[in-house]
Amino acid sequence: CVQSTGRHGGLAEINARLPELDALMAKVVDYLNQAEGMLAEEELADSQCRSRWGEKYKCAPSKELNGEYRAELRNKKTMLSKVQTDHRHILLTLDGARAAIDNLKWNREQLAAQVPDGGSSSVGEDERLQLAGSLRELGELIIAREALIDELTSMAEKVDVKGALVRAGGVAHKEEVFSHESQAIDAKRAEVQASIAAQGELMARIKRENDLFNAAKSSDGANNEREKRLRNLSDAVNAFETIMSDIKHATLTLNELERKVETFKNDVSGYIVAREMARE
Repeated sequence: CVQSTGRHGGLAEINARLPELDALMAKVVDYLNQAEGMLAEEELADSQCRSRWGEKYKCAPSKELNGEYRAELRNKKTMLSKVQTDHRHILLTLDGARAAIDNLKWNREQLAAQVPDGGSSSVGEDERLQLAGSLRELGELIIAREALIDELTSMAEKVDVKGALVRAGGVAHKEEVFSHESQAIDAKRAEVQASIAAQGELMARIKRENDLFNAAKSSDGANNEREKRLRNLSDAVNAFETIMSDIKHATLTLNELERKVETFKNDVSGYIVAREMARE
């Protein structure tokens, strides 16, 4: 596991992926700011026209028409906020595991030097087997989630919103189209979220089992240091796999959100043009 982590890039791969997340997040924020700015300018223009022309100004009030766009803007901001929370969690996890993960670049000889020989005592063997089973379960869970994320990525790439809008009869049907196009994606994303929740429960169980194992082994001084070193390496591998899985999920979510927010910004832009023409 340790050498496999090294082959997958280790800390360097994490450091390369994080700027991609930052760039995607900045793009989404920019699109949302543009949409919000256009709505604010339109509302100001509407207010100025009402002050100037009074009852002669017959256009419908912006506050009545902009409500749908304002609600959608809040919805998109909420989605972004969830991703930002996940991003902060990734950074916090990385801060606590950075040095350990960096050590995973060691070769076999360097690893052997870091893990001293232990005794042959069978003390704690039952606890060790139980802990080993839970760690295998964690690995299988992460692998399964990677497969789910790959499926989700493939599904998101195949979504053709513009084509669906054309087939549905235009932008007027956008809510229906978005709902239909996102149903399968939302279901798959729910599976990913369930996997993340299951991982949290499993990690808590592993901690309990690890505590029991350590308690059983505490009387065997010959193995204590070895177990400690092995545990540190295992924790580092688990941290790397968890962080990489979380980064991939956050990147996928942001890519999808970027497409939705760009479409929303373009919808707002078209609406603003229509309002300006109505005022003229």
